[in-house]
Amino acid sequence: MKHLCALTLLLLSVDTMANTSPFSAGQIPNFQQLFDNTGTVLNNITNKTGSYYGTRVNGMDIHVTFDCTVDSRKTFPMGLLINAEQNLQYQANFMEPNFGIIQLEYAINDESFRSIAHQGANDMMSSQDHLLKPDRLSRFNLPSGHSILNQAMRDREQYVQNNQAGHDSHSITIMLPVSADQDSIAVTFNPFHISWLNAYTTTCQNEI
Repeated sequence: MKHLCALTLLLLSVDTMANTSPFSAGQIPNFQQLFDNTGTVLNNITNKTGSYYGTRVNGMDIHVTFDCTVDSRKTFPMGLLINAEQNLQYQANFMEPNFGIIQLEYAINDESFRSIAHQGANDMMSSQDHLLKPDRLSRFNLPSGHSILNQAMRDREQYVQNNQAGHDSHSITIMLPVSADQDSIAVTFNPFHISWLNAYTTTCQNEI
C-alpha cells in the first residue's frame, strides 16, 4: 500500500512539473518572450548599396524588413523580401481582373498546407511610372502584418504560454509557384530566433 501511494505521488509530481508554466491562466507572453536561440539566424549584410538584415534559404536571398509603427502585441512587425531568382507565377496581364495575384501554399510547423491568393501588383510595378517591371517577377514580398506571419505569432504565443516552445520549431514553409505546371520553390524559415528580435530592436530604436 505504501508503494502504491508513493507511485501515485510520483506520477502526480511528474505531471505537475510537465505542465508548469511561468504564465498564469489567460496571460499572454510579451513579444520579447517569443524568441530564443533556435530558428533562422539573421545577419547584418553589407553590399554596394548599403547594409540590411537578411539570410539565405535554399540559395535564395531573403531581406528582412521592419515596421516600427505597428503594435507588436497585435501584429508581427517584420516582413520578408525573397528573391527566387526565377520568375514566379504572377498574373502579369493588365487586362485580367486578377492582375498581380499569385496563388501559393503555406504551412506552419507540421500542419497541412493551405492555399492563399497573394496580391503582389505593387511589387511588380515601378512606383515612379507604374509600369510592369519584368525583372521584378522573381521577387516575393511577405509584408509585416501578413496573415501568415500573424498566425505564426499567435501559435508561438500559445506554445510559449504552455511552456512547450521547445517542442516545436515554429517554422513557416511557403511554396512559391514558378511554372504553370504547379512546380514550386519551398522557402522554410523560423522567424523566432533571437537575432530577429535584436535586429528589430536596433532598427526601430534608430528610427525613433
